[in-house]
Amino acid sequence: MLGGDGDFLVVMRFKAEAADLVREREWHESQEMRELPGGVLELRLRLGALAEIERWVLGWGASAEVVKPTALRDKLRATAAALAATYGD
Repeated sequence: MLGGDGDFLVVMRFKAEAADLVREREWHESQEMRELPGGVLELRLRLGALAEIERWVLGWGASAEVVKPTALRDKLRATAAALAATYGD
């Protein structure tokens, strides 16, 4: 379920090359950031829906990984497979 009217804890990790850009601004009023080894940044958000965050995460490409929730990870995996089918050899 990616729609609204939910209460989702979204946990994402950003590679060092994207971490500085993420640190630069407030993305959501609920955000919490945590520094991890190797320059990785963890961002936690509490959201009512996942559809918009899915598009945002895709914009970061391979520099971002969703850790939670599983429903969002699964949707991103399906989207990545569809992209691979479209752009693959």
